[in-house]
Amino acid sequence: MKGNSNSIPEPKLGTINRFPLELVTNNITRVQIDVAGNIGIGTTTPTQMLDVNGRGLFRSMVVSNNATIPSVKQIITGGARDHTQSHPSLIAYGSGVGFYAEATGSGSTGILSIGGSDGVTGHGNNVGIAGFGKNGGVYAYGEKTGVLALGDESGVNASGKEGVVGKGRENGVHGYGKMIGVCGNGTDVGWGGYFVSEKGSGLYASTDKSDKNYAAVFNGNIIVSGLVNPSDGRLKKNIKSVGNAMDVIKMLKPRSYEFRADQNIFQLPSGIHYGFIAQDVEQVLPGFVKDIDVNAFGMQVQGATNNNYKSVNYIELIPILTKALQEQQAMIENQQRKINDLTTLVSDMLKRLQ
Repeated sequence: MKGNSNSIPEPKLGTINRFPLELVTNNITRVQIDVAGNIGIGTTTPTQMLDVNGRGLFRSMVVSNNATIPSVKQIITGGARDHTQSHPSLIAYGSGVGFYAEATGSGSTGILSIGGSDGVTGHGNNVGIAGFGKNGGVYAYGEKTGVLALGDESGVNASGKEGVVGKGRENGVHGYGKMIGVCGNGTDVGWGGYFVSEKGSGLYASTDKSDKNYAAVFNGNIIVSGLVNPSDGRLKKNIKSVGNAMDVIKMLKPRSYEFRADQNIFQLPSGIHYGFIAQDVEQVLPGFVKDIDVNAFGMQVQGATNNNYKSVNYIELIPILTKALQEQQAMIENQQRKINDLTTLVSDMLKRLQ
């Protein structure tokens, strides 16, 4: 081992003036400590207290006890879509939790990551990414995806004033899970999820099996300020006029009812309600009735032998009702013409009798 001319014969390894310390193997600098005390591994120009150029493997935990800064702060300079590609910025594996960060200081953040591709990527058999913070649980920004997480149970599971905040040019939050892709809980008077887009859609949900599964399931009341259904003629074929709508309407059986409390898996409201029984509608308009498999979205009825429940498409009743009103109006107008003709005839007959 050969040091520079400034080393002194003491039980120390280093320099006594402004010269960096280098650890060399095979005539290549592997580790360098600069004059400011920054340690570089794989780089001779470290900019942080620990600057690693290359992949690192921690077989235990990485702990930060400074509550005024994020537990891990990673500025991504060449992010990757997944861990199999080159130069990933942050990868975490674990049989329990892939990546865990907790920040307790005021205004602190559990995980803060900014990247050119994906801000934070986590893989775990239980939880992909878990973050807890008084301000933000997980905050990530990426040119493509803010948060990308895969887990056998939950993709992203976070709690805090804002559970998950993701900003991305393509996807703000992208989560995969065998049961839940993204899970958000609002325990106070806030929201479990809050989605805003300046130019696109705040929330986009889809399913590959629209005939069996559901793009979205809302277990409770919904407040909607606007609702738009695609109805462009260019999207349709086999267009036909609706006929005999009044006959169809006469066969429907409007009912009043209350929902059973012992089968209320859909969080259905209490009190008296008005509508139709799906089995009755199915006899008249079978295309308006669809089976709901509660197992498709992780719900089961205790003690029930069949988890299939029937639903009615009330929206498509509107054209039937419209046509029935038109048919009724045509009948009224026809009758009014007959009444007018009879009135004129009677008037003429009375004039002749005078």
